[in-house]
Amino acid sequence: VSGALKHQLSLMFELCDEFQKSREENRFDGEAMQYQVKKRMEILENERIRQYESYANGHIKRDAYITEKERLNAEYEEQKQKYEALIRTKNEDDNLVFEINRLKGKGSHLFEENGFTRNIAKAFIHRVYIYSMDKIEIEFKFEDLFLKLQNRMNKEGVVAE
Repeated sequence: VSGALKHQLSLMFELCDEFQKSREENRFDGEAMQYQVKKRMEILENERIRQYESYANGHIKRDAYITEKERLNAEYEEQKQKYEALIRTKNEDDNLVFEINRLKGKGSHLFEENGFTRNIAKAFIHRVYIYSMDKIEIEFKFEDLFLKLQNRMNKEGVVAE
């Protein structure tokens, strides 16, 4: 059980390191995309105001104003959804890294200690099923975190070596 736990944690830590490395390499791309989308939203907002002022001053007809307003509103909503998705992804990544670092803190002493204690079992193991002398199944408490990390890396196309 101790060996399986150490193996799972070491895999998790390797995957986390790859994820953090990839995240750091792509950080500026994400920030740049957020900036560009936010800037486009500001431009659209200013254009909506300018269109309204032109209509109010009689420079454009009502039909032209309504058509342009609808187009600007649709593009603004599209940009807003894109911006919210970028923020949501960043927050999810931040939470994932936080949870993994918390797990690393718990697991780091496991690699330093020689024995497998009851506290270590409580911290990392949810259940152990013993089917026979040759078959044991272990449910770890961090399996969902491991899956989240794998899914996130697959989504980005990052493959752990």
